[in-house]
Amino acid sequence: MQLPPRSKIAFLLATALCISLPLTASARPWAPISEALSPRDVLRVLIERYRQDPTSFDASYRYLTLNHPELITAFLSGTQTAPRVAGNVAAAPALPLPMILGVVGAAGLAAAAGGGGSSGASSNEASSSPIPGSPPLSGSAASFRTPEYNTNWALEAIGAADRYAMGAQGQGVRLGLLDTGIDLDHPDFAANVDTADSRNYIDDANGIQDQDGHGTFVAGLIAGAKNDIGTHGVSFGSQLVVYRGIPGSDGAGVASATDPWVGAMRGSVAANVTALNNSWAYVDSQGNEISISDFASQSELEAFLGSSVVSALNDTRNNDLLQVFAAGNAGNSDVSVTAGIPTLMTQMQGYILAVGAVDQTNTIASFSNRCGTAMNFCLVAPGVNVTSSRLGGTALSPVGTMSGTSFAAPLVTGAAGVLKSQFPELTAPQISRILLDTADDLGAAGVDPVYGAGLLDLSKAVTPQGTLSVMTGSSTQDGSVPLTRTAVVARGPLAAALPASLGDRTLMVTDRYDRGYSTHLTGIVHDASPYDLLRATSAYVPIAPGYEAETTEGVLSGIRHRSASFSFAFNADGSAGQDLSTARRPVTSALSLVDPVSALAATASSAISVPLSPTLSLGFDTASGNAAGNSGSLQALSLEMHHDALSLSLTAGRIVEGGSVLGTVFTGAAGGQARADTTFAHLALSLPVAPQTRISLVAGMSSSDFTQGGMFESGQGLAAQGFGIGFERDFAGGTFGMSLSTPLTVGSGSIATSVPTARTASVDGKVSTGVTRSAETIALHAADRPVDLAFSLNRQLGGQIRPDLRGAAGVRSVGGDVAPYASVSWKFTF
Repeated sequence: MQLPPRSKIAFLLATALCISLPLTASARPWAPISEALSPRDVLRVLIERYRQDPTSFDASYRYLTLNHPELITAFLSGTQTAPRVAGNVAAAPALPLPMILGVVGAAGLAAAAGGGGSSGASSNEASSSPIPGSPPLSGSAASFRTPEYNTNWALEAIGAADRYAMGAQGQGVRLGLLDTGIDLDHPDFAANVDTADSRNYIDDANGIQDQDGHGTFVAGLIAGAKNDIGTHGVSFGSQLVVYRGIPGSDGAGVASATDPWVGAMRGSVAANVTALNNSWAYVDSQGNEISISDFASQSELEAFLGSSVVSALNDTRNNDLLQVFAAGNAGNSDVSVTAGIPTLMTQMQGYILAVGAVDQTNTIASFSNRCGTAMNFCLVAPGVNVTSSRLGGTALSPVGTMSGTSFAAPLVTGAAGVLKSQFPELTAPQISRILLDTADDLGAAGVDPVYGAGLLDLSKAVTPQGTLSVMTGSSTQDGSVPLTRTAVVARGPLAAALPASLGDRTLMVTDRYDRGYSTHLTGIVHDASPYDLLRATSAYVPIAPGYEAETTEGVLSGIRHRSASFSFAFNADGSAGQDLSTARRPVTSALSLVDPVSALAATASSAISVPLSPTLSLGFDTASGNAAGNSGSLQALSLEMHHDALSLSLTAGRIVEGGSVLGTVFTGAAGGQARADTTFAHLALSLPVAPQTRISLVAGMSSSDFTQGGMFESGQGLAAQGFGIGFERDFAGGTFGMSLSTPLTVGSGSIATSVPTARTASVDGKVSTGVTRSAETIALHAADRPVDLAFSLNRQLGGQIRPDLRGAAGVRSVGGDVAPYASVSWKFTF
């Protein structure tokens, strides 16, 4: 497809200017053109006049027609008039003419004031420049707000620094641009341009070397290097693939207005480009942008574009290429035809984004086309007086300032690169959806025909959206559990060992788009070691000889029977208590912190004691119970010796838990339906040291195995130990006690885990369902054993009601962190 003479001249004159912002409102009186000028110099003079005054086009065309008709023959040979599109598209030519959409700012392409980095390398920790494939730079968000970053206000406006600090910087991603080329000598592109896959479609011998400046400026916004020179691009860790196919101010043209675009699309697919930037629009023979509103149907649009373009567009969809288009600079209520393609070719939804321009007040630029009918796939970005790499730039003078939707679009292209670098599993439609969903709403509430989805917000685009979940299998199709329902409620022996043993291991959680985010695995572990601040009031009422009814806050909670050698108990409501006890006595000693299952309550228990001698007895204990859906059973054998005030007991037994492991509960994706088997032994010695004064020594150990579903699959040999010393003295009709102990704490053993750690990358545009899981056996250890210092007072008051007052207070120290606790209870026996 070829250009008509008048249109090609208009194309040459348009070059780097936005036609919606003429520098003057009327034609200027120009000095005569010297007849001594060469034909090419004549064209250059006319182009320069057009730069200063776009309304000079008609006068320039008349001048060429009357004075230099040979220029039309010499420079525009072989042209012909293009046919019109059939149908209701009045005055819309079938022949598209690409025109770049930028405006030279007040500073032109000179170095922006304060924008240089010539003072040398910054001492900032995030200042070194990565090359494609290098690891992301580390640092806080503040560390990325360098003078280089601050030179371009657009970077902060879209929240780039926050995302850089999270490691999203474009590494491993290739981004393309169809434009006037790139300045290969600019320091911003010394190591990040893939010249092998780049292509030139301009009729000259300059390759992809920019002769205009527009492409260089666009490329700098997309992925200009972070090198402490001038400014840097949004996706500064990415690699650029350049398609030079949009003629610029140098006068060189193209054989066909569609070949460069078709070539860029097919080349991007072959080069595995994530997003292709298009900061250009089609114009008619009068230099007016062609709007998507000029077309009434998909067939009309496809006839206008031509079969080769339509075929290439379908290839981009089939191969997951995202294209970002400048909305256009005519100040129209609708976007340009290319930016609005998905309006009529609905199969391209998700594969094309339209981008308008706003100023520093987030107001739509006067020159920017509005989103219009494209509002559902349109957003806006900074496009007024933005700063980027300039043609011919050096380390001392690297940047310039320009305006136009041409320079809003590459910010979105760069944002797509940042997303893809952090979430390689994302497809083009997912990237589009995320950028639209996370845009900051501007104008009328919700999606509107001016701002579309709103202002690009890179900080939110990479931030997890919706409910965070934990994947339960090796595929997203295997299901997930909300993170809020996934926890390890660590009690008793495992409370200290689990967080210490997990270390810095990570867990991947996913958001509403199934994007993977890493968090510390210890974040789901919650220490729930019980400290009762106030226990309920209980009363025991005799109901028959040897039987008592227990009430708690006026509600019947159990019936107990007691005798000298045998007892049993049943709790009516099966509610949880703090200690696993039989009806005869606690299985553990009064120092109940040496307790292998402190969270299990006995709902039915029995005990029998058989005297072997006046000082020696053998005891058998059984108990079963449940609490909050968890169950357990205990069998224990004890040998007790008493001599005057001296007592010694040795207890050994087995505990079987259902739904918990040593009192620790795993929920959601962490685990479930646990079955734990624990063997334990307990030694207690009580010695009189003075009248009414005793010292107790206790020690306990246990070993546990468990199996369950979820991330914490099983455990072997979870060995725990605990010990303590207590002082007890009869005092004022009661008993005062003091103890120092370290509760039963797991110090060895192993837990087998299967934890989701990453999403697999999408391949050939197909949505990835893979979930990478890390299978590991973790050795348990307790870095800091808890130490408890406790004081207690038990006193039974006289009278018919016989109230029993019990109080305890103390502190627990773990690794230097001290936490106080207290317990108060009343019991009334009638």
